[in-house]
Amino acid sequence: MSVKTIPYLIAALLLVGAVALLLTIAQGYDYWLAIANAASAKGSAANYLTPDVWIGIRRKALACAALLTALACISLWKRSAIASFASAVWCDAYDITTEFTCWLRSVIAEDGRLL
Repeated sequence: MSVKTIPYLIAALLLVGAVALLLTIAQGYDYWLAIANAASAKGSAANYLTPDVWIGIRRKALACAALLTALACISLWKRSAIASFASAVWCDAYDITTEFTCWLRSVIAEDGRLL
């Protein structure tokens, strides 16, 4: 995988999350009330999951889906900056692991096997 594909991967994951949220709330109040009733120890969750509470949940889920979509658009808009950042992170991680393995080999060579 090329570093240039990372912004597209980020955007795709954000859009998948937005679609999952939209599909979740598309089930409707009655569906989720039935699930809450089945999960409730008392057998009735209508006191807790009221239509007003559902409207609040729905509004927040729509806002989150809109935010995820906006973040996906931003990641595509700033894809060159994200790709260069990912490249720098990858190079640093590679350098750190290389130095660590060299140090570990020298320790093993001086002290003998670990086990």
